[in-house]
Amino acid sequence: ERGAEMGIHCLLLLGAVAMGPASTCAEPQSFFERRGWRFGYGEVPQRAGDNFTDNTCLLNRPLQPPTIDAPQTFLDECPSWVIRTTDEVWNLGPQNRNQSIERYFHPNFTSHYSFGRSYTGIPALKETVARTIQAFPDLRIYVTDCFCVGNDVDGYKTVMPDVLMGTNTGPSAYGPPTGKSFAYGGIAVTYVNKNPVTKEWQYVAEWIQHDELSLVAQLGFDDLNKANLPQTHAQRNPSCDVNRPSWGGGEGEQPGTTTTTTTKSLLQKEERDSVRSMMRDDDLPLAKALVKGMDSLISNHVNCWDYDAWSAAMEPFWDADLIYDTNWTPYPDILGNSTGLRHWFDREHIPFNMAFRNCTFSQIIFAGEELTATTTTYGLAYWQGGFVFLP
Repeated sequence: ERGAEMGIHCLLLLGAVAMGPASTCAEPQSFFERRGWRFGYGEVPQRAGDNFTDNTCLLNRPLQPPTIDAPQTFLDECPSWVIRTTDEVWNLGPQNRNQSIERYFHPNFTSHYSFGRSYTGIPALKETVARTIQAFPDLRIYVTDCFCVGNDVDGYKTVMPDVLMGTNTGPSAYGPPTGKSFAYGGIAVTYVNKNPVTKEWQYVAEWIQHDELSLVAQLGFDDLNKANLPQTHAQRNPSCDVNRPSWGGGEGEQPGTTTTTTTKSLLQKEERDSVRSMMRDDDLPLAKALVKGMDSLISNHVNCWDYDAWSAAMEPFWDADLIYDTNWTPYPDILGNSTGLRHWFDREHIPFNMAFRNCTFSQIIFAGEELTATTTTYGLAYWQGGFVFLP
């Protein structure tokens, strides 16, 4: 929310606010492009490296619950709890869906899913569920098995294979409705812990692997150029680490919590001075300095296709839980509102740069103070690539 409060949500004209001429964001050649596929325009995934031999380094991590003789009062109930909560969110209709989400999911719940994507927070989860149901109103999730491991101290990890069946009668992330039915399988792994405030067992994080290309094929997209597939790919964990959060919720923090250093420290004078020093423009109020610095990176297309490098450059200007509020679109995961920097990169930054790789902006109004800023710009661009579903 701090990102919106700082005025950074005012990224006009589809997220490419910039002053002056913008350099061309040349699209890299990727594995998929060489084969004529539309997606995969990020860097080619790199191999682990010459020093990689095997995965035994993981054996130094706590792969099993570390607390000895910890109580397991939830273990017997856990599989039925997973099945019931899945039904309440997906299979039992809309009456209590949002209430179930708020009850059974931690406020900082994080979902890691296909093509290396992720989102965090209850609003993003509600939006994902709503848009999925809009695209596939008769969607049913058939659970084929479920088991849990863990204890009341370290939390529980759950495994749930499933089969999803339905019909595409609404606009989906892949395009307009096709009217075709589908059935595809997958598996969901989750980390569950008890919320110390509500005393409810809650999902803290999930890692989902579903056969999404099977879904796309069954929807009738034989030509992958016609399906709006994500432009991302999975990444290996750094430093041979396990998926986080893990047993106990992480080192030195409550399960599912996130530390938003920018939000907590932004009002501190030393932080403001640091940002101004980095901007090399001490005369600007803090909010304007932030927007100006962020704009300069966007307009110069710094690492524009490489999320890891791009997000590292953007980190001083954005809060981890930023909210980007913009015009509504009927297409899930394309344009529209975003929560979190990765969400905005995938949904707005990438589609815009694919269509308009060289855009010149003229700033008309730029107003701001310490905590809020607004900018109005006029953009001139050459339309040279597909934009959403427009050629």
